[in-house]
This record gives sequence, C-alpha cells and structure tokens, in this order.
Amino acid sequence: MAGLVSTLQADAARLGVVLVGAGPYKPEEITATFGVPVLGALPADRRAAAVLSGGAGGWKVLRRTPLLRAARGLAGALERLRAPEAAATQDHAVGRPAMGGVSGDEVGGRR
Repeated sequence: MAGLVSTLQADAARLGVVLVGAGPYKPEEITATFGVPVLGALPADRRAAAVLSGGAGGWKVLRRTPLLRAARGLAGALERLRAPEAAATQDHAVGRPAMGGVSGDEVGGRR
C-alpha cells in the first residue's frame, strides 16, 4: 500500500482516502501509517449496494440508506476542502490574498 500511496502522490496535487465499513484501525492510525489524510468513511451498506447493482428498489429506497446519507456528508466535506482552493484561484486572478483552508475535524465530519 505504501508504494501505491507514493505513486499516487507523485501524480496528484492532493491525495486522501475514504474508508468503507467499520475497520479495526482508527483514521488517525491510517493517516500516521500511510501519511495520507482520511477524508471520511462510508458504511458497508448491503441494501444500497443491491439497489446500485440493479437489484430491487429504486431512488426512493436508495436515498434513505445509510450509504447515501454518508455520501452526501462526504461530498459536502470534499466541497469545503475544494472551496478554499477555488477561492484562492479566483482571489489570485483579481489580486486579493488567498483564503485559509478547513480543519481536519471538519473534513472528518466533526465541527
């Protein structure tokens, strides 16, 4: 895994991971071991997986699943991470100083 992380970091400006399911390691341990921030976690949700892979149910069922609720929260956290970068680019274009970033707690869904 460490080799993969090095390869990805060389090709990407920023790199983070999203965890799936409740694993034996805490996000802090994963970050410390691999040097990559944990951006969030998604639950292992069999019901949502079944719907997404063409099984029974549809959007009404899917939108109430733990997976979709968690994905919405993760999308918001990722957007907040991107927002300062986008604002900095816009600010630079008009000669204003760049804005600050978000905290690690906010990325993990805690404020």
